[in-house]
Amino acid sequence: MLLKTNTRSFGVAVFAAFLFFIMLAWFRVFLDTLLIISATILAKIDFQGSGLRQELAFLFTSIFSLTGLALGGLAYHLI
Repeated sequence: MLLKTNTRSFGVAVFAAFLFFIMLAWFRVFLDTLLIISATILAKIDFQGSGLRQELAFLFTSIFSLTGLALGGLAYHLI
């Protein structure tokens, strides 16, 4: 169990408070990270629903991610 002892409970509470502080301090980074994780999970669910093999799903997700990163870097460089 996670909260078996008082020391563990205290450690979990301190860690949760630290994560909450990080979330508030870097709210924009937190939202961007949450969006990326959510989009990845939704893509994985869609690929599984369509019956794609796990290797192909990973390949498609990687290609789209790297293409988006490259286009973003190119747009940033040109603007």
